[in-house]
Amino acid sequence: MRIEDRVGLKLRGQLKLVVCGSTNKITITILGLRSLPSTSSNTNQVYVKMSLSPEFESRLRHKTSTYDVTEESIAMHETFSFDICRRDSNRRVLVSVWMKNNERTFLLGCMSFGVRSIVTSQEITQGWYYLLKESLGRSKHLKFKFTKPARRQDPCRRSKSRDRMNRRRSARSDSSNSSLSSSLYRTKVARNTPRRYDIRHDDVNHVTSLKKRRRISNGFEEFKRPSINQS
Repeated sequence: MRIEDRVGLKLRGQLKLVVCGSTNKITITILGLRSLPSTSSNTNQVYVKMSLSPEFESRLRHKTSTYDVTEESIAMHETFSFDICRRDSNRRVLVSVWMKNNERTFLLGCMSFGVRSIVTSQEITQGWYYLLKESLGRSKHLKFKFTKPARRQDPCRRSKSRDRMNRRRSARSDSSNSSLSSSLYRTKVARNTPRRYDIRHDDVNHVTSLKKRRRISNGFEEFKRPSINQS
């Protein structure tokens, strides 16, 4: 079977791994493969290769054992590490999956992770990742995201929730109406109630002092009418 670049992601397969790093070391753990493409040969075997891209030294290459493709998923557990230095910050960790049989050996797909992002973030990168074509996988990686199917709601439960919502709305409207009526009543009472310091006697208006005017109105002080000179 010929794996071409235009083949979809589901036909290439997925790889499960864990990537973590520090200032001078990057550790990769290969955990499994699944959804691998089927071929006419019954003696298919797969293995995983890891390297720092671009490759200049042999110390930056690792390879897993060879596993027979007998089921849809393959369980693996192999750990490798890269000793890195400052000049490796612009490189990428390239992980590629290869399949071989009696006829030939070919690339299933690959993915890559930036060394700088792994070292600076110091977070564990883990999960299932798609095997991408070589031209795309050398510069990117794509994580598989599991989406939960939408749960169907029981019609009886839906009607109960609708009734509960209607009761809440009616209770809110009743409370708002009662609060509005109480506020209107307080406003009406406040308007009809005379002020404490209102002056009800016309003669008191002749007093210039506001404090004395209030005391006279409340009865604390006797009002003395000013004398009028008769000529």
